[in-house]
Amino acid sequence: MIEIQQTDNLQPQQEARIRFLVESCADDFCPSLRCRTGSSQQNFSRGNGTDSVEEYLREMLGQKFLLAVEQGQILSFLTYKTGYSCPDLAGYAPCDYATTMITDPARRGEGIGALLYTALENRPDRSRFIGTRTWSTNAAQMHIFPKRGWKAVCVKKNDRGEGIDTVYFVHEKEERPLPLQP
Repeated sequence: MIEIQQTDNLQPQQEARIRFLVESCADDFCPSLRCRTGSSQQNFSRGNGTDSVEEYLREMLGQKFLLAVEQGQILSFLTYKTGYSCPDLAGYAPCDYATTMITDPARRGEGIGALLYTALENRPDRSRFIGTRTWSTNAAQMHIFPKRGWKAVCVKKNDRGEGIDTVYFVHEKEERPLPLQP
């Protein structure tokens, strides 16, 4: 059974597994995490000058984590920031901001990512808005976000290369009406 855990402070073996997943899946991202300076990088036209995930990891490891764990093994993780603002999410800030989600390739397609997004969306202390971004050719996320009630709020054309846009999505917290007082 998969358990979702939230932590701000990874244990050494958890950090080692996260590092392994990032290194293994870095090239699944556009652009690769190997040439990124961090999870909030605004300009994708230039890399970090290395072919390493170290700069990206250093910044990401300071964030909050949701972990999908089965029998003590991390299968997937989602990182996020709170109190986040950027020009592309104007009107939805400050928000919680989902920065990175990686699932072990051997376990993809099992709905583990959906469990992590559900946990993020249902955190009791969440902000009114949760923002995130992805690239337009990322079929899995471009397909799943609208189904989950996330709406595209900004598209930056050719931001990640010719024909590859950056798409910002927002999820708004449902406001439950207060019961009427007698």
